[in-house]
Amino acid sequence: MFKLGVGDNLDEIIAALTDVERRQLPFAMAGAANDMAFAGRKVAVNRLQSSFTIRKKWSGGFRVEKATKAKPHAVLGSTHGSLKLHETGGSLKSRSFSGRYIPTLAAREGGSFSGKVQRGLKPKALLKKIAKAEARSRGGKRRGKKGGSPGAFIIKDKRGKISGIFSRSSKSRLPIEKLFSVKNSVKIERTLKFGVTLENLTDRKFTTLFVSRLDQAFKTAKGGAIKSSFIAEKKASLMARSSFDDTSFSSSTLTQITR
Repeated sequence: MFKLGVGDNLDEIIAALTDVERRQLPFAMAGAANDMAFAGRKVAVNRLQSSFTIRKKWSGGFRVEKATKAKPHAVLGSTHGSLKLHETGGSLKSRSFSGRYIPTLAAREGGSFSGKVQRGLKPKALLKKIAKAEARSRGGKRRGKKGGSPGAFIIKDKRGKISGIFSRSSKSRLPIEKLFSVKNSVKIERTLKFGVTLENLTDRKFTTLFVSRLDQAFKTAKGGAIKSSFIAEKKASLMARSSFDDTSFSSSTLTQITR
Protein backbone atom coordinates (compact mmCIF):
# COMPACT_ATOMS: atom_id res chain seq x y z
CA MET A 1 0.00 0.00 0.00
CA PHE A 2 1.43 3.36 -1.03
CA LYS A 3 0.34 6.83 0.09
CA LEU A 4 0.71 9.65 -2.42
CA GLY A 5 0.44 13.24 -1.24
CA VAL A 6 1.93 16.69 -1.66
CA GLY A 7 5.72 16.78 -1.72
CA ASP A 8 8.21 19.32 -0.36
CA ASN A 9 9.13 20.40 -3.90
CA LEU A 10 5.87 22.39 -4.06
CA ASP A 11 6.81 24.78 -1.25
CA GLU A 12 8.25 27.32 -3.67
CA ILE A 13 5.09 27.33 -5.79
CA ILE A 14 2.76 27.64 -2.78
CA ALA A 15 4.86 30.46 -1.31
CA ALA A 16 4.39 32.48 -4.51
CA LEU A 17 0.59 32.33 -4.37
CA THR A 18 -1.63 35.13 -3.12
CA ASP A 19 -4.05 34.58 -0.23
CA VAL A 20 -6.95 34.39 -2.69
CA GLU A 21 -5.16 31.79 -4.78
CA ARG A 22 -4.24 29.67 -1.74
CA ARG A 23 -7.92 29.04 -1.06
CA GLN A 24 -7.87 26.68 -4.05
CA LEU A 25 -5.02 24.57 -2.65
CA PRO A 26 -7.22 21.82 -1.08
CA PHE A 27 -8.89 21.18 -4.45
CA ALA A 28 -5.57 21.12 -6.31
CA MET A 29 -3.85 18.93 -3.73
CA ALA A 30 -6.63 16.31 -3.70
CA GLY A 31 -6.98 16.32 -7.48
CA ALA A 32 -3.24 15.94 -8.10
CA ALA A 33 -2.95 13.16 -5.51
CA ASN A 34 -5.79 11.27 -7.20
CA ASP A 35 -4.28 11.77 -10.66
CA MET A 36 -0.96 10.48 -9.35
CA ALA A 37 -2.57 7.44 -7.71
CA PHE A 38 -4.40 6.40 -10.87
CA ALA A 39 -1.23 6.94 -12.91
CA GLY A 40 0.60 4.76 -10.39
CA ARG A 41 -2.12 2.12 -10.69
CA LYS A 42 -1.63 1.97 -14.45
CA VAL A 43 2.14 1.62 -14.05
CA ALA A 44 1.69 -1.06 -11.37
CA VAL A 45 -0.64 -3.13 -13.58
CA ASN A 46 1.77 -2.88 -16.52
CA ARG A 47 4.70 -3.91 -14.32
CA LEU A 48 2.73 -6.83 -12.92
CA GLN A 49 1.86 -8.12 -16.38
CA SER A 50 5.45 -7.79 -17.60
CA SER A 51 6.90 -9.48 -14.49
CA PHE A 52 4.67 -12.57 -14.36
CA THR A 53 3.09 -15.08 -16.68
CA ILE A 54 -0.61 -14.23 -16.31
CA ARG A 55 -2.76 -16.89 -17.92
CA LYS A 56 -6.12 -15.29 -17.21
CA LYS A 57 -7.38 -11.72 -17.30
CA TRP A 58 -6.09 -10.23 -14.06
CA SER A 59 -4.97 -6.72 -13.12
CA GLY A 60 -3.65 -7.43 -9.64
CA GLY A 61 -6.69 -6.12 -7.77
CA PHE A 62 -5.22 -2.61 -7.46
CA ARG A 63 -7.58 -0.05 -5.92
CA VAL A 64 -7.32 3.65 -5.17
CA GLU A 65 -8.64 5.31 -2.03
CA LYS A 66 -9.23 8.85 -3.28
CA ALA A 67 -7.98 12.01 -1.63
CA THR A 68 -10.41 14.71 -0.48
CA LYS A 69 -10.09 18.35 0.56
CA ALA A 70 -9.94 17.27 4.20
CA LYS A 71 -7.53 14.39 3.50
CA PRO A 72 -5.10 15.52 0.78
CA HIS A 73 -3.54 12.13 0.11
CA ALA A 74 -4.58 9.15 -1.99
CA VAL A 75 -3.82 5.52 -1.16
CA LEU A 76 -2.94 2.92 -3.77
CA GLY A 77 -3.08 -0.72 -2.75
CA SER A 78 -4.08 -4.21 -3.85
CA THR A 79 -6.79 -6.54 -2.60
CA HIS A 80 -4.38 -9.45 -3.11
CA GLY A 81 -2.14 -9.75 -0.07
CA SER A 82 0.06 -12.29 -1.87
CA LEU A 83 1.63 -9.46 -3.91
CA LYS A 84 3.31 -8.14 -0.76
CA LEU A 85 5.87 -10.95 -0.82
CA HIS A 86 6.68 -10.25 -4.47
CA GLU A 87 7.33 -6.64 -3.46
CA THR A 88 9.55 -7.38 -0.45
CA GLY A 89 10.75 -10.92 -1.10
CA GLY A 90 10.61 -13.73 1.48
CA SER A 91 9.23 -17.20 2.03
CA LEU A 92 5.68 -18.36 1.35
CA LYS A 93 4.88 -21.08 3.88
CA SER A 94 2.33 -23.79 3.33
CA ARG A 95 -0.86 -23.53 5.35
CA SER A 96 -1.38 -27.29 5.48
CA PHE A 97 0.66 -30.25 6.74
CA SER A 98 0.79 -31.76 3.26
CA GLY A 99 2.80 -28.79 1.94
CA ARG A 100 2.68 -26.92 -1.36
CA TYR A 101 2.70 -28.85 -4.63
CA ILE A 102 5.16 -27.30 -7.10
CA PRO A 103 4.61 -28.45 -10.72
CA THR A 104 7.60 -29.44 -12.84
CA LEU A 105 7.85 -28.82 -16.58
CA ALA A 106 6.61 -32.40 -17.13
CA ALA A 107 3.25 -31.40 -15.64
CA ARG A 108 2.86 -28.25 -17.72
CA GLU A 109 1.42 -27.89 -21.19
CA GLY A 110 4.14 -27.78 -23.84
CA GLY A 111 6.76 -28.64 -21.24
CA SER A 112 7.38 -24.93 -20.62
CA PHE A 113 7.20 -22.80 -17.50
CA SER A 114 4.55 -20.56 -19.06
CA GLY A 115 2.27 -23.52 -19.75
CA LYS A 116 -0.68 -24.34 -17.51
CA VAL A 117 -0.74 -27.59 -15.53
CA GLN A 118 -2.10 -30.18 -17.91
CA ARG A 119 -5.70 -31.23 -17.63
CA GLY A 120 -6.04 -34.27 -15.40
CA LEU A 121 -2.70 -33.63 -13.70
CA LYS A 122 -3.88 -31.42 -10.85
CA PRO A 123 -2.45 -32.68 -7.54
CA LYS A 124 -5.88 -33.22 -5.97
CA ALA A 125 -7.11 -35.28 -8.94
CA LEU A 126 -3.89 -37.29 -9.12
CA LEU A 127 -3.88 -38.10 -5.40
CA LYS A 128 -7.47 -39.25 -5.65
CA LYS A 129 -6.64 -41.61 -8.55
CA ILE A 130 -3.56 -42.92 -6.75
CA ALA A 131 -5.61 -43.60 -3.60
CA LYS A 132 -8.20 -45.54 -5.63
CA ALA A 133 -5.47 -47.55 -7.38
CA GLU A 134 -3.87 -48.43 -4.04
CA ALA A 135 -7.25 -49.47 -2.65
CA ARG A 136 -7.84 -51.78 -5.64
CA SER A 137 -4.36 -53.23 -5.24
CA ARG A 138 -4.95 -54.02 -1.57
CA GLY A 139 -8.20 -55.65 -2.52
CA GLY A 140 -6.43 -57.98 -4.95
CA LYS A 141 -7.85 -56.35 -8.06
CA ARG A 142 -5.71 -55.68 -11.12
CA ARG A 143 -4.36 -52.14 -11.19
CA GLY A 144 -5.44 -50.43 -14.37
CA LYS A 145 -5.25 -47.07 -16.08
CA LYS A 146 -8.29 -44.85 -16.50
CA GLY A 147 -7.17 -41.59 -18.04
CA GLY A 148 -4.82 -39.06 -16.56
CA SER A 149 -1.16 -39.95 -16.12
CA PRO A 150 -0.36 -43.67 -16.59
CA GLY A 151 1.20 -45.26 -13.53
CA ALA A 152 1.10 -42.16 -11.30
CA PHE A 153 2.45 -42.76 -7.78
CA ILE A 154 3.77 -40.92 -4.76
CA ILE A 155 6.96 -41.12 -2.74
CA LYS A 156 6.92 -40.43 0.98
CA ASP A 157 9.68 -39.44 3.39
CA LYS A 158 10.55 -41.17 6.67
CA ARG A 159 7.75 -39.33 8.46
CA GLY A 160 5.20 -40.58 5.97
CA LYS A 161 4.79 -37.18 4.34
CA ILE A 162 4.49 -36.97 0.56
CA SER A 163 7.69 -35.59 -0.99
CA GLY A 164 6.65 -35.82 -4.64
CA ILE A 165 4.24 -37.13 -7.26
CA PHE A 166 5.75 -39.17 -10.09
CA SER A 167 4.52 -40.82 -13.26
CA ARG A 168 5.48 -43.69 -15.53
CA SER A 169 5.11 -42.91 -19.21
CA SER A 170 4.24 -46.54 -19.97
CA LYS A 171 3.33 -49.76 -18.20
CA SER A 172 7.03 -50.50 -17.74
CA ARG A 173 8.61 -49.76 -14.39
CA LEU A 174 11.03 -47.29 -15.97
CA PRO A 175 11.43 -44.53 -17.01
CA ILE A 176 9.70 -42.29 -14.47
CA GLU A 177 9.36 -38.51 -14.30
CA LYS A 178 8.53 -36.12 -11.49
CA LEU A 179 5.26 -34.20 -11.88
CA PHE A 180 5.21 -32.32 -8.57
CA SER A 181 7.62 -31.54 -5.77
CA VAL A 182 6.23 -30.90 -2.30
CA LYS A 183 7.74 -28.16 -0.15
CA ASN A 184 6.89 -26.64 3.21
CA SER A 185 7.78 -23.19 1.93
CA VAL A 186 8.67 -21.51 -1.34
CA LYS A 187 11.22 -18.70 -1.70
CA ILE A 188 9.74 -15.62 -3.36
CA GLU A 189 12.16 -13.25 -5.06
CA ARG A 190 11.70 -9.49 -4.82
CA THR A 191 10.29 -8.99 -8.33
CA LEU A 192 7.87 -6.07 -8.46
CA LYS A 193 9.55 -3.14 -6.63
CA PHE A 194 6.38 -1.06 -6.83
CA GLY A 195 7.58 1.29 -4.10
CA VAL A 196 10.72 2.44 -5.92
CA THR A 197 8.88 2.66 -9.26
CA LEU A 198 6.06 4.80 -7.87
CA GLU A 199 8.41 7.06 -5.94
CA ASN A 200 10.36 7.78 -9.13
CA LEU A 201 7.12 8.38 -11.02
CA THR A 202 5.92 10.80 -8.34
CA ASP A 203 9.20 12.71 -8.35
CA ARG A 204 8.92 13.22 -12.11
CA LYS A 205 5.24 13.94 -12.49
CA PHE A 206 3.58 15.20 -9.34
CA THR A 207 4.53 18.87 -9.66
CA THR A 208 3.18 19.00 -13.22
CA LEU A 209 -0.10 17.42 -12.13
CA PHE A 210 -0.39 19.76 -9.14
CA VAL A 211 0.13 22.90 -11.23
CA SER A 212 -2.37 21.65 -13.82
CA ARG A 213 -4.96 20.97 -11.10
CA LEU A 214 -4.31 24.36 -9.49
CA ASP A 215 -4.81 26.06 -12.84
CA GLN A 216 -8.10 24.16 -13.24
CA ALA A 217 -9.20 25.21 -9.74
CA PHE A 218 -8.51 28.85 -10.55
CA LYS A 219 -10.65 28.66 -13.70
CA THR A 220 -13.63 27.14 -11.84
CA ALA A 221 -13.35 29.09 -8.57
CA LYS A 222 -16.53 30.29 -6.89
CA GLY A 223 -17.09 33.95 -7.54
CA GLY A 224 -15.37 33.83 -10.90
CA ALA A 225 -12.14 32.68 -12.47
CA ILE A 226 -8.85 33.66 -10.85
CA LYS A 227 -6.18 34.86 -13.25
CA SER A 228 -2.66 33.97 -12.20
CA SER A 229 0.15 34.79 -14.61
CA PHE A 230 2.58 32.93 -12.32
CA ILE A 231 0.66 29.62 -12.54
CA ALA A 232 0.03 30.06 -16.28
CA GLU A 233 3.76 30.47 -16.91
CA LYS A 234 4.63 27.62 -14.55
CA LYS A 235 2.15 25.31 -16.27
CA ALA A 236 3.45 26.16 -19.74
CA SER A 237 7.03 25.56 -18.61
CA LEU A 238 6.27 22.19 -16.99
CA MET A 239 4.15 20.95 -19.89
CA ALA A 240 6.85 21.90 -22.39
CA ARG A 241 9.45 20.05 -20.36
CA SER A 242 7.31 16.91 -19.93
CA SER A 243 6.54 16.78 -23.66
CA PHE A 244 10.11 15.56 -24.21
CA ASP A 245 9.60 12.72 -21.75
CA ASP A 246 8.46 9.45 -23.34
CA THR A 247 6.64 8.49 -20.14
CA SER A 248 4.65 11.73 -19.90
CA PHE A 249 0.89 11.78 -19.59
CA SER A 250 -1.80 14.42 -19.49
CA SER A 251 -4.15 15.19 -16.62
CA SER A 252 -7.17 14.70 -18.87
CA THR A 253 -6.02 11.17 -19.69
CA LEU A 254 -5.44 10.31 -16.04
CA THR A 255 -8.88 11.37 -14.92
CA GLN A 256 -10.39 8.88 -17.37
CA ILE A 257 -8.75 5.93 -15.61
CA THR A 258 -11.32 4.27 -13.37
CA ARG A 259 -11.11 1.61 -10.72
